[in-house]
Amino acid sequence: MYFSGLSTTTKYNVISIIDSCLSVNTEDEFKCKVLGKTEDLFGQGMTACGLADLKFSKVSSLSNLGFPSLFLEKIIDSTGTIKSPLFYRWVNSHSPQNIDEEQKRNDSLSSKQLSPYLEFELGNVLSHGLVDFNQNYGSYFAFAQIAERVETHHAEIIEILIPHLHVAYSRLMREQQPPLSTPITCARKPALVSTNPDEIALDSKEKMLTNSITLTVREKDVMRWLFDGKSNWEIGKILNISEYTVKNYVQRLINKFGAKNRTHVVAKALNMGLIELGN
Repeated sequence: MYFSGLSTTTKYNVISIIDSCLSVNTEDEFKCKVLGKTEDLFGQGMTACGLADLKFSKVSSLSNLGFPSLFLEKIIDSTGTIKSPLFYRWVNSHSPQNIDEEQKRNDSLSSKQLSPYLEFELGNVLSHGLVDFNQNYGSYFAFAQIAERVETHHAEIIEILIPHLHVAYSRLMREQQPPLSTPITCARKPALVSTNPDEIALDSKEKMLTNSITLTVREKDVMRWLFDGKSNWEIGKILNISEYTVKNYVQRLINKFGAKNRTHVVAKALNMGLIELGN
């Protein structure tokens, strides 16, 4: 992950979303615990995502949080064929797309193509997706009514998140797991995620782990630079140890926390209050 230039709060929120991508089990959980958290990063009022057959440009699944149904009918016809100009621009470029509310235009879109976005007052729009390995289908995520003008750092954040969003959403849509017996309550505007570890709610299992896990000075050093998004090679240079030694420390941390990967171990350490967040 490339975290350079992002604030500590943004780093934490990104890691929290990635961690949630690993643990959600239903579409409702994905909407609340993943898409809901993206509001802390983009401040959007509307979010939608879907899977599409890229060969025929047809939607196979769609999840919507706030987009007007009449707008969706304009960009997806009754057969499921996608008509969104932003979607086709993404298909051709595989890069983040945006519409600037202030300029009321996107450099590649005509006034006619922009009219649905302006008609429904979608404001600043950011979208991106990922083509799956088999090249036959892809996922696409759109965020509208973003509170501030879309800048370079927004594109950087979505570039970091999109592989994790794609894998999680694709998995859930393919598995089609039954809904939970207890309904999930999802607030439209969740509170900002705290960067103070003392304020982070811990489940009972993690509380037990917190009491049982101790880190050596060197493990704390490695964890700190993992949080900053450094590679094994970079950490080795900083700490004046070999890349192989760093790799061993990372694996030791993964095993100690029962994590799935280096990103997951950082997320767990943050939730347990074992990483001090500074400026």
